[in-house]
Amino acid sequence: MAGFEIWQGVILRSIPGVIVIQDSLINDLANYYFKPNQGWIIAAVVTGLYAVGTVGGVIGKRRAGVTIPRIPWGALPIVAVSVLAGVLRLAALDVVARGDRLEMAEQSGAAEMALHGRGSR
Repeated sequence: MAGFEIWQGVILRSIPGVIVIQDSLINDLANYYFKPNQGWIIAAVVTGLYAVGTVGGVIGKRRAGVTIPRIPWGALPIVAVSVLAGVLRLAALDVVARGDRLEMAEQSGAAEMALHGRGSR
């Protein structure tokens, strides 16, 4: 871990300035807000793909005759990824809801200040 930290410092020292990402696909994904249903669908697809990969690995090991952990222990990572995807999705919904509430408060505050003559002139 210490070596990794040192290497990160070397990289930071050797690169002058800011690294600008110019790929439009990456920038569009990073700056796009998904609708609530779309976010849940993405979380379900990611969880499903992880579950299929994990189950496929277990089936492959069983076919090869390799000993595998008991099924409840093998299912634990799938459950953990499912819970993590749900928690991250709920956190994203909360952030969006806070942003909407702040925007509404700013708009109502600006309207109130304009009504009472305290707005910027």
